[in-house]
Amino acid sequence: MSKTAAPFLAVMLASRDMYSLGLEALLDRGVVLQNSDKLLSFCAFLAANNHARAPLFHSRLILEAFPLTPTTTTALCSTTRHATRLKALHIREADVCFESAPELMEALTAITHLHHLDITARRPTDALLLLLSHLPSNLSSYTISFDRPPSLEGCDCPWELNPITVLRQSTTTLQCIRVANVTLSDWADTTFPKAKHFEVSAVKLPLTRILAGTMPNLVTFAVDNTYGDSGELFDVHTASRRRADNMNADGPTEASCWSRLESVTGSIVDIFSLGLTCPVDRLVLHTNGRCDADRVMLGSLLKFTPGLVHLRLEATEEFFATDEEEMVDLVELNSMLWEKLVRFTLNELCNTLEHYSVLLESSDCKVQELDLDLSISCFISDCDPARSTEDLHVPIATDMTPHPHRCPIIEGLQDYNVNDGKAQEFFSRIPTLRRVQLRLRHHDELICHMDCNSRGKGDTVCVSGLTAEHLEVLELLLCPRLVQQR
Repeated sequence: MSKTAAPFLAVMLASRDMYSLGLEALLDRGVVLQNSDKLLSFCAFLAANNHARAPLFHSRLILEAFPLTPTTTTALCSTTRHATRLKALHIREADVCFESAPELMEALTAITHLHHLDITARRPTDALLLLLSHLPSNLSSYTISFDRPPSLEGCDCPWELNPITVLRQSTTTLQCIRVANVTLSDWADTTFPKAKHFEVSAVKLPLTRILAGTMPNLVTFAVDNTYGDSGELFDVHTASRRRADNMNADGPTEASCWSRLESVTGSIVDIFSLGLTCPVDRLVLHTNGRCDADRVMLGSLLKFTPGLVHLRLEATEEFFATDEEEMVDLVELNSMLWEKLVRFTLNELCNTLEHYSVLLESSDCKVQELDLDLSISCFISDCDPARSTEDLHVPIATDMTPHPHRCPIIEGLQDYNVNDGKAQEFFSRIPTLRRVQLRLRHHDELICHMDCNSRGKGDTVCVSGLTAEHLEVLELLLCPRLVQQR
């Protein structure tokens, strides 16, 4: 029993009223059924006293992936038929679940107050399609994800149908939709007037004007790994053609896109291909910063989003263009070469920031917040995250190690001082800018985080810097045990 559960249960045993309140609070946390033993135990608990506790269970049920036996199926079906107030249902590997327990599908359609449905499956099945088609609930959020696109499965079910439009009962209530590896064609003039959030991954998107007509009041849009008619992921050429199709779509201009989006997130090639022409408040882009094509696409995006307020760029910067076979160990670096790599890293970082500063200055954006998250790789094999060393960045000193320093790339990043003028240049070149956040990473490890603010007219008010070590110290200082001992 956990340390937090023991006192909680002690309070529940104090009186009948406290027990009832505590039981409802525990059930409100949701229930995760990970195996047959836990399933049978929970179902028996809920079935006691003629399912008297079932009305208290209305928060969330998570059914993990494991085969159901006739005994567990009977127990689970009985529970779901009585837990009619259940609001959230998560089913992992639903195809496995329905294959071993087809009668469960009918039992789930008895839940009439379901608001949130989250389904993952290895492949689409007829039973899953029937469940989605016959759900009586009015869903507000819906997530469905397959391991691979349905077209690759060779199944005999009609999965060319859009798994969103089959939710006929929820067309007027859905607010949040997340899909992965599904078909998003044949919208059949379906409209989701309350849809605010749309996340897609590994899908073939229809034209942007069709999406805008289907979800006219969308607020946030996140895309990842979209692909075109050929079934291949977008590259710069296919993205350019797709962008032209979206921007030159037939129909009135005002109907070709949304009137405004609060947030758009995705890789730069995916976002570029959408051909958005509406104002966007916040743009989060994943990009290869040293790729010329990515830089051109970023410039175009900034040109067509003049109302942009918050720009976040998560970029991978390749400072060292070396082949894998040219990787070296720290022990091979003499003092002069080590210092040279430190200076080179620092210079390349300054050049990178200069590039982004000029790019923003040349755009028409009125950016107020800029968040740069730069990941810098290197060719020092000691820093390979796959190496099984106690510390990737502090090798053991030996007689052959002239400098038992950290990786020179990390040293160069830590030598960067935002007070030297780069933050000031951002503020002076972009009059609307009020805040710049800079995060420098090496193999996804946070090396430093700088937060710069301006009072206006380009004057820097505050520059605060944190290194990764400082963040670890803060976490220790805020540890509850240490706080109690003070």
